[in-house]
Amino acid sequence: MATVSNHQFSFRSSLTGLHKKFFNFAKKLVQPSRLWTVETVGVSIGTISSAIGLCMAASYNPATSPAAGLIHGAILFSCAVVSPFLYKQFVSVPFIQQEMQLAVQNSKKNRLSMLVIRAKENQLKREFTSYSDLEHLQNASKKYSIDVMEAGSEMEWRSAMASNQKQYDRIDLIVHSNNEELQLSHDFDLNADSKDLLQWFNRHIKKEGILSLNCCSAAEGVDNVAKTLSRACPHAVVRASQQDINQDQIVYNRDGFPTYWKGIKDITRRYRNGVLIRHKKIAKKTILQNS
Repeated sequence: MATVSNHQFSFRSSLTGLHKKFFNFAKKLVQPSRLWTVETVGVSIGTISSAIGLCMAASYNPATSPAAGLIHGAILFSCAVVSPFLYKQFVSVPFIQQEMQLAVQNSKKNRLSMLVIRAKENQLKREFTSYSDLEHLQNASKKYSIDVMEAGSEMEWRSAMASNQKQYDRIDLIVHSNNEELQLSHDFDLNADSKDLLQWFNRHIKKEGILSLNCCSAAEGVDNVAKTLSRACPHAVVRASQQDINQDQIVYNRDGFPTYWKGIKDITRRYRNGVLIRHKKIAKKTILQNS
């Protein structure tokens, strides 16, 4: 049994090592947010080619009967759909999680402090484990000492928040939201009525600190949850998006600061003490060149 385990570990390590080489090479060519697509296409083509090669080697002809054709189609469909999913779950996601943990560990030498607040993920969806999230932490780790707070229920959130007595130069929230509330978990939201939560953020963000809301529509409309949080933390700057976003629409600079985009339009809003900060428009091309 020990021998089998060692072989499995060796295979997994080799696969992870190859994946890391792919990641380091591919991110020089495309944005990290595009790597899921590149990876999915590559895995699909690779497995389909292998399946076709095996069928040919076995002299299997799908044209001999309708049943054989259906089986052949099912095999190719599975290769195109199932194999990228399995690769993501068992190779990509563990790799990203490992690299994210490494980025957090390596950040501890920095003087400035940062808290990343993340909603706990569904084990299949993995909404907040992506190459963009990895880029976020890797860039931020060059400047900030990072703590991560993650919970899946109101009880877990309140326990984690009660045990944290630190103040931070920067707090990033990675959760689902709309313009009225931040959805920390299925039973715990931050909105205009969350007085205790709003006070918690005010106590934990330093003067001239920055709160980044990496979530959908938090700054949409005249009154929104970003403005609410800004009023509760009057000495900090709150950054948020005016519209729904996905990882493709967040661009991180060298320090991991996000800017939110719809096409070539900057949809980032910044608030201080509930007042919208007018900022100079910068072309997305410039942001990418400085990233």
